[in-house]
Amino acid sequence: MSKILRIAGRYAVTGLLTLFGITLLSFLLGHIAPGDPAYAILASDGVDAPSDEQLAMVRRELGLDRSFFEQYILWVGQLLRGNIGVSFMTSRSIEHDLLLRIPVTLQLSLLAMAILVLISLPLGYLLALHKDSLLDRIFLGITSLFSAIPGFLVAIILMLIFAEGLRLLPTSGFSGFSSLILPAVSISLSSTMMITRVFRSDLLSVLGEEYFEMARSKGFSYKFSVAKHAIPNAFASIVSLWGNYFVGILGGSTIAESIFALPGLGQWVLKSINSHDYPAVQAYVLVMGIICLIVFLLADILQMIVQPQLRRLN
Repeated sequence: MSKILRIAGRYAVTGLLTLFGITLLSFLLGHIAPGDPAYAILASDGVDAPSDEQLAMVRRELGLDRSFFEQYILWVGQLLRGNIGVSFMTSRSIEHDLLLRIPVTLQLSLLAMAILVLISLPLGYLLALHKDSLLDRIFLGITSLFSAIPGFLVAIILMLIFAEGLRLLPTSGFSGFSSLILPAVSISLSSTMMITRVFRSDLLSVLGEEYFEMARSKGFSYKFSVAKHAIPNAFASIVSLWGNYFVGILGGSTIAESIFALPGLGQWVLKSINSHDYPAVQAYVLVMGIICLIVFLLADILQMIVQPQLRRLN
């Protein structure tokens, strides 16, 4: 129990320090972004050439006339009270927009991650068992090809084939699970290829280890030896990569949401950036940072489950 408490305490301290860094970074990014929110607000109200007095008045109303650290302390104080802020452009609570859009982005990212896991593991296993076969060579060639194709181009190709051509899936908008299939495939395809390649390579490495040959010499069948010794060891090596790839998928969802017109966080934050809506951008960076922190924590826990020696090391 004391060992578990020590590990939990270390994660708690690390998490709090990381959370502090996330809040500081998100606030800093909002302030170093180019443009003047006061000018953007007046322009949206039809004032094309605002005077210095008008700009100063809007900045004073928004609290932008205060020092950076004073604004930061006030913002953190609001966060601790459960108030994530109010949008400069809509004067609406940012929490309302986040609660509407986070589910779409999370569903898209989780579906993309599910595609990655469900395809990469069995395919990597199949390719490892048929090393240097025609199937293996074809896949390695396809991997190199898709690694060079940008995600947005994959999304456009999928849209042209399955939405415009075959009309099997919706082109844009969110109308349920079917609306997420093409975006999820587009942002997970490259990662799926890479994880498959890594899992194949790790399996081949384990199959050449001495302990695997020893298991075979004891009379165990080849498939049993692979399932008992090779797969668990190869699987443990890619668990740590899942957190990184999920974060990459989460970031890639911004482009996919824009292309497929999904009402998620990505499309919302792009509009906020274009309109210089600092509180909305800060809230986005903060929320995404917290999600990434949770993902890396879960990846560490999963890795300790599949690799007991890490628990002993901790």
